[in-house]
Amino acid sequence: MMKKGFTLIELLVVIGMLAIITGAASSTVMRARTRSQVARAETETREITNAILAYENWDDERNLDKYKTADSWEDATEDKMAFILGRVSNSRGNVPVLYNAAIAGGAIKDPWGKPYQYKIVSSGSAVDSGADQVGKGMTTFMYLPNMFRLTEEERK
Repeated sequence: MMKKGFTLIELLVVIGMLAIITGAASSTVMRARTRSQVARAETETREITNAILAYENWDDERNLDKYKTADSWEDATEDKMAFILGRVSNSRGNVPVLYNAAIAGGAIKDPWGKPYQYKIVSSGSAVDSGADQVGKGMTTFMYLPNMFRLTEEERK
């Protein structure tokens, strides 16, 4: 008479196969998640740059001089980026909302939870190939896509 049920070996083989399939599926999901984070960061940095350029075009004086960052990278915070978030006024009145940001803890954060970094400098400064030229001799830079600030573990 035969017993019904599984042997210990059969059970271990099935569990092992399920572990291999789960591991392969989770690594694929993680790679897709990373690709989506990079795409989101690139899109958001492009939108922030476009908002800065839109402000420059909206402002009669076309002057970003008051927002210069002294040739250093600045975290994109609610206070420093108020001019594109619609929270400042000038001779024309209230600035429209040019960028609708998700703000957490006072900072505009990338998909990895770190503040975006930006730079607005005079054109005579060191120029990066990814820079956008704006009026009155100013240049704006965005840190794209902020992956360079991640640790090796966070990049995986």
